[in-house]
Amino acid sequence: MFIERVADIISEGKSSHQQSSISCNPLNTDKPDEIHSVERPELLERHPKFFFDNTLIAIQAGKMLFNVHKYQLSKSEVFSDKFKRIEKEGVHNKPEEGSSPEHPIKLKDVSASDFAALLTVLYASQFSSDQPTADATLVIPAFRLANMFKFLELRTSLLPLAEKSLNDVDKIVFARKFDIKE
Repeated sequence: MFIERVADIISEGKSSHQQSSISCNPLNTDKPDEIHSVERPELLERHPKFFFDNTLIAIQAGKMLFNVHKYQLSKSEVFSDKFKRIEKEGVHNKPEEGSSPEHPIKLKDVSASDFAALLTVLYASQFSSDQPTADATLVIPAFRLANMFKFLELRTSLLPLAEKSLNDVDKIVFARKFDIKE
């Protein structure tokens, strides 16, 4: 049926431009042989909050490689500024830092386990039933890196969890170390 329809169109003297604008609609399961015109895609507006940059950024912490969504890292002032600087510089003939496992962004003085703790809380959804346990071994390293990389919202949400997981003496040390006034 499809071939017969194409032959009919050709025999009707359609121009080659019109012929090239026909195709099968692979999503039309009711009439798989039906011919549809290919329309030019309309320009779509990207949702300001939920159109994520799905670029993965290679990060090296210690001897461990991580592949992290750029949109997650962009929540950090430090990473966001770094991405803007890389984009602005547009280094030619040289791969961008973080663009592949062969050219990762190298984090100095950050252990793989601490960075994994940060990512655990960064990727944890508050609406998920699979929440990480908010104990000191997770919260304190995650807070330290959230503070270091200026993930301001994450730091704010981790502060009460950190305070809950510390005894009174550790709370004082923690407050002094991170310049917490309250």
